[in-house]
Amino acid sequence: MSKLLQVIVLLGVFLGLGTSCASASNVITFVPQTIELHPNSSQDVQIKIDSVSKGLIGFEITVYVSDPEIAEITAVSFPKWGMWPRNSTIPSGSVSIKTIDLSNKALSGDTNVSLGNITLTGKKDGITNLSIQPIDIEDYSNNRIKPIVIVGKVHVSDNESSTESSKKSPNFDMITEIACLFAVFVWKKVKRN
Repeated sequence: MSKLLQVIVLLGVFLGLGTSCASASNVITFVPQTIELHPNSSQDVQIKIDSVSKGLIGFEITVYVSDPEIAEITAVSFPKWGMWPRNSTIPSGSVSIKTIDLSNKALSGDTNVSLGNITLTGKKDGITNLSIQPIDIEDYSNNRIKPIVIVGKVHVSDNESSTESSKKSPNFDMITEIACLFAVFVWKKVKRN
C-alpha cells in the first residue's frame, strides 16, 4: 500500500467517525471499554496507556464517572511498578490516583503499560461515561506526556435481558475503539516507511 493511500485511509477513519484519536501514541483506554453492571454489582476495570516512548516516571490522574448517581468507584489497585501509591477517598464518583516509578520498571518503549485498576459498582439504571481528567504523566526526561483518553461507557441495568442484548450487538464505542487502534497501526506503519 502506498504512503499516500495509507494517509488517505487514516484521514478517512479520523474524519468519517468524527472521533478524537488524532495521536498515534499515548492513548489511555479502559479495559473493558464498555462496562455492563447491575445495581449493587461490581467489576474491575484496567487503565492502560498504549506506549511510553521515553518511559514513565510517575503520574497523577483523576478517574471519574460523569453521573455518580448511576455508578461509583469503590476500589483502586496500583500498577506493580508503582511506589508510594496514593488515592483519594473512596467510594466516590471520582478518585485521584498517584504513584511514581523509582525502580525504572516502566521503561522507554514499553507498550500497554498499566496505570492501575479501579472497581466500579452499579447504583441505579442508566448510562454514564468513565473518563480521566486532569492528567499529569511524566517520562524519564521529566517531560509531560499528553495522552488522549478514550472515554469508557458504563451501563447499569437491573433488567438482565437488556444487559444480555447489549452485549450481543456491537456498539459505536467498540467500533470507534477498533477504528482508533487501526488508525494507530496505519500511522505507525507510515511513520516507519
